[in-house]
Amino acid sequence: MKCLNHNATKYFIIFFSILFLLTIILFPHKKETTLPDYLLQIEELSEWLIKKNTRETLADYTTGHFTWDTEKSCRSWTYYNGFMMDAFVRLGKLDFANAFYDANILPSGQINNTSNPNNSFTGTDIDSVAPARAIFALKDKKYDNTLLLFYDYLQKYPTAPFAGNNYLHKLNSPNWQKHIFALDGLYMALPFLALIANHAAEPPFQRINSKEIHDSIFKRMDWVSSHLKDEKTGLYYHGADKEGRPNKIVWLRGAGYYAMTQADLIELLPEGKRKEKLKLNLLSFLDAMMQKQDGTTGLWRNVVNYSSELTENRFETSGSAMMSYALLKTYNDGIATDTKYLQAGMKAFKGIMDNKVRKGILGYNVKDIYIASSVFDDPARYCVKGKYATNEAKGLAPLIFAAIEAKKHLDKQSAAANEKQRE
Repeated sequence: MKCLNHNATKYFIIFFSILFLLTIILFPHKKETTLPDYLLQIEELSEWLIKKNTRETLADYTTGHFTWDTEKSCRSWTYYNGFMMDAFVRLGKLDFANAFYDANILPSGQINNTSNPNNSFTGTDIDSVAPARAIFALKDKKYDNTLLLFYDYLQKYPTAPFAGNNYLHKLNSPNWQKHIFALDGLYMALPFLALIANHAAEPPFQRINSKEIHDSIFKRMDWVSSHLKDEKTGLYYHGADKEGRPNKIVWLRGAGYYAMTQADLIELLPEGKRKEKLKLNLLSFLDAMMQKQDGTTGLWRNVVNYSSELTENRFETSGSAMMSYALLKTYNDGIATDTKYLQAGMKAFKGIMDNKVRKGILGYNVKDIYIASSVFDDPARYCVKGKYATNEAKGLAPLIFAAIEAKKHLDKQSAAANEKQRE
């Protein structure tokens, strides 16, 4: 009997020791980490994503099926794949991006649909311009015809006269018949236009009129700031209808797109009064958004102008990452010198890493990324439980963008400390 109790105790200890080890492995305790730790995690995340999505055949690249594609469109030339290529290019991981563009662009510059007819460039949405942006960073002349193709596309693409001649978001889509414009479209098209305008002196882009492009960008952004801004809160509504009337909903990712567009355009557009106005608009908007930033997590809710009482109005990852990027870039680029923008941007970045990112035995999980949305009048339509995904491109890419800006600040700190030591 004594031996039996001894064995039972031994097995009891072994069982709970194994259970304890499994708990640690499957549910690792998240220790307090520093900024370099977070940046290392993003580096590991990007390498893991590339490894998981490395393709060996042309068909694989042109049919999509990347692990970060929760929309399952079976197309490769999509705006969210474009965001991922932009993220990899900014990280200096050019091999994967080059393989993507080589597979998706024919020698003529057209988008390749030989392996997948659904991958053709249909010309029915503004989103399709977004993947062309990262091409500029590759600095490869073989893609020049593709850049011109998208420039010409934007010259012919329909605009909304009652919405500041901003681009219609999608053509021939029932979901976009009432609200024809969304803040998302600014990010899809305007930085690309600013970039190609900055190459107008180079062959084969000499036929491009950079002044006309700059004028059109400033006018479009002016309309947004004067018509979609809620003067009481300083927040911006997600979209507008055919008469230019806003939908009165502040959707976080729409706000994030607007913030990123502003920050990027300020870097790309020529100096002058109009650019100074753009800076003031950005700072005013960031100030308003900082008022809605959660004090504990550093994140924002999916519908910004509603509280947690709205069911499934979660702290959302993609829009919070976009805001982090815009806040950090605003400080890093000297648009603002007040450290409150740096602090808010870092708080958002660290908040995502602490609350939304987990590393397990099978890899990384970045959760609570809202998949996609049209423009709605009802806030509940933005808050659908099945609309949140894990490891989705629209959250992964801006998180990488934010990490790059966080690293810029860390590098500046290190350089300043080294300089002080030399003195």
